[in-house]
Amino acid sequence: MNVTFRCPHCDRTSRVDLESEVQSFVCPLCEHAFAVPADVFSQGEILECLICPCKELYLRKDFSQRLGVLIIAIGIFASSVTWFYHMIYTTFGILFASALLDVGVYLFVGNLLQCYRCHAEYRSLVGIDDGKPFSLETHERHRQQVARLAQTGDN
Repeated sequence: MNVTFRCPHCDRTSRVDLESEVQSFVCPLCEHAFAVPADVFSQGEILECLICPCKELYLRKDFSQRLGVLIIAIGIFASSVTWFYHMIYTTFGILFASALLDVGVYLFVGNLLQCYRCHAEYRSLVGIDDGKPFSLETHERHRQQVARLAQTGDN
């Protein structure tokens, strides 16, 4: 299993490779120790976040949104240049090719589990495809909770 997380102690992003059924691990940057509760794993599957006590994880593609936007932006720029020179078939060819490239990359990348609260990312898990999809309601509940905690901390 591979975990990418923002350490709450040093506030830097770290990546750790862990074995399933691990009992503890440390941040490689600040060496802050994280204790793993005994009931987190069930048959090799993760039931709760190892960084924060959140039990809500969602499944998403391990696909960089920046890469997707970059592919489409290059396609739009290149097609607008060919449109300026009245190369209509080339323009639509570039647009369709960039869209197909974007979809092709999306289809061939794997999945990951992400925590709603701390945004830790879990890769290379057993049964990762059985995770729950993203829920806007759950995301909004966690976002509002963070906003309320920040507001009470400022007063």
